[in-house]
Amino acid sequence: TIHFFYSPAWGPTFDTHTDPVDVIIDCHDGIKHMEVNGTEHIITPGGAMLLIPAGTPHRALNYEKALIASHGINDTETLSNIR
Repeated sequence: TIHFFYSPAWGPTFDTHTDPVDVIIDCHDGIKHMEVNGTEHIITPGGAMLLIPAGTPHRALNYEKALIASHGINDTETLSNIR
């Protein structure tokens, strides 16, 4: 599945949570800050995507505006092809 999220700077966000599948975060516009297992990651357009393994606590930190795609990957074949 793919979900697109647009967040204005300091916009509302989900609390820390986990997902039952691996998730890849891909930034399409702006700058996205993510906290994964207590460590902050910054994702930019054209930069590296962020892989969040299934069951890993994470949350978005909406310090800046951003448009992201959140790809839920629930099969290892697809994930292997992406890596």
